[in-house]
Amino acid sequence: RAFEDALKRWYDKLGDKFVTFMCGSVASRLGEPAFEDALERWFEVLATSGDVKGSCFASIFGRGSFVKRISDPAFEDRIIELFVEQLGRSPELLRGFIRKNDGSKFDKI
Repeated sequence: RAFEDALKRWYDKLGDKFVTFMCGSVASRLGEPAFEDALERWFEVLATSGDVKGSCFASIFGRGSFVKRISDPAFEDRIIELFVEQLGRSPELLRGFIRKNDGSKFDKI
C-alpha cells in the first residue's frame, strides 16, 4: 500500500509535472523510507528556494542517475554543499548542473 499512497501523494503535489518526475527510476523507489525522506527534503528545499510549482524538482528527480544516488548521505551532502555554496540556492542552476553532469559524472562530485 505504501507505493500507491506515495503515487497519490506525489501526483497531488506535482500535478502535470508528475510525468516528468516519474521518468527516472523514481517508481522503483517510491515507498522506500530513505528515498521518501530524500524526496520530501528536496521538495521542501527547492520550494523554499523558489521552485514553488515543482518544475525543477520534477526535472531533477526525473534523472535516473541522480535518483540512484540521492539516498546516499555522502552524495546528498555534496549536492547540498554545491547547491548552497556554488549555485546560490538556485533551483534552475541545480537543474542545469544535474542535466549537464548526468550519469557517471556524478561520481566525481
